[in-house]
Parts: sequence; structure tokens; C-alpha cells
Amino acid sequence: MLVGNVGTVFASSYAMVAQRNSKLLLDEVLSMMEKTNEVSESLLNLVVNVCGEIAIAAFAIVDNAGVKRVSSPSKKVVYEVTGSKDVKYVCLKDELYCNCPSFANNVILKGSHWLCKHLLAVNFASALNKETIENESNEYIERLLSF
Repeated sequence: MLVGNVGTVFASSYAMVAQRNSKLLLDEVLSMMEKTNEVSESLLNLVVNVCGEIAIAAFAIVDNAGVKRVSSPSKKVVYEVTGSKDVKYVCLKDELYCNCPSFANNVILKGSHWLCKHLLAVNFASALNKETIENESNEYIERLLSF
């Protein structure tokens, strides 16, 4: 039985290393987007290789002006992201959280992904200055976060 446990530990460790490397590479890609304020074909291919098909869906959200940055007088920032079926989700960029079902299932429960298309769209929109910016009351932010 020890061999099975070692295999599980190895697979888990490998997944964590791969995830960390993907995050580091995505940070570099986002930095490049910020500098150029555009996405070249080679950069798009790199993002798709790192993040998979959710990158295409995330760019579609950005192209449809689906990312809204909402800040409050208390400096709390949340993002409202309109998904592909016009459903709005709440994302916390720094905390890497989204209240969509995909985040709950694939990120939290299964661990098969490290973010969802909505969080990826938030990062893309921020890097490309393509987020809509709104200032709202502290109460509005509290209502958004009471999901």
C-alpha cells in the first residue's frame, strides 16, 4: 500500500509544481500585455498553451466589455464579470476567488484548474486596461460579497 501512497503524493506534488510554474508564466504574460497594451498572436498562443481553452473564453469576456472593477470608499475592490450566458459573477482578484460553479467544482473541489475563465478575464482586462471602472458605496460592495 505504500507504493500507492507514494504515487498519490508524487502526483499531488507534480500538480502543485506545474500550477506554480503556470502562475509564474501567466504573470510574465500579463506583464508583457501591460507593457504593450495588446495581445500578439504568439502571446495568445502562449496563453492558450498555459491556461487551456478557458483563455479563449476569457478573452471573449474582455472583448465584450464583461469585466467591471468596482471599488468603494473603504478601498475594497471587487470585480463583476459577465459570463458567456450573461450571468454576473463576483471575483476577488488578489484572493483568487470567483463565485461561479466552475471555480467551485474545478478549482476548489477537483483541483483540476487553478482559476476559472472569469478570474482569467479579470487579469487580462486589468493588464490591457479594458475594465470598466465604477465607484460604489461600501454597502454595495458588502451586498456583492454576501453570496
